[in-house]
Amino acid sequence: MAEQYVSEAVEKYMVALIAATRKLGELDEKMHGVLDVGASPRASIALLHSASAYAWLQGRDYVTPDDVITLLPDVLRHRLIVSFSGRAQGWSPDSIIDKLIELIPVPVVESA
Repeated sequence: MAEQYVSEAVEKYMVALIAATRKLGELDEKMHGVLDVGASPRASIALLHSASAYAWLQGRDYVTPDDVITLLPDVLRHRLIVSFSGRAQGWSPDSIIDKLIELIPVPVVESA
């Protein structure tokens, strides 16, 4: 597989999404305590690799924020442990991921 270009803005976006799983309450007070366990830094690596492969499969040699958003549920879903309180409030891994996408600003990047 050819090397895929990942801009610094897209890399920072991936890291911000993953880090946000460990500090949800800081991003949105209503989400305090929703997760028992957020994603580890290894999730950033998995997201980078999967987004790069996805971009290649799409015929591009660069990764876009849309690639990251498309793959985020598949990378994170099994890594998030929703707390009892979070489940009682109706949160699921997928709804938390949707909220992360809403809370973390998507970078504007120029296509390569």
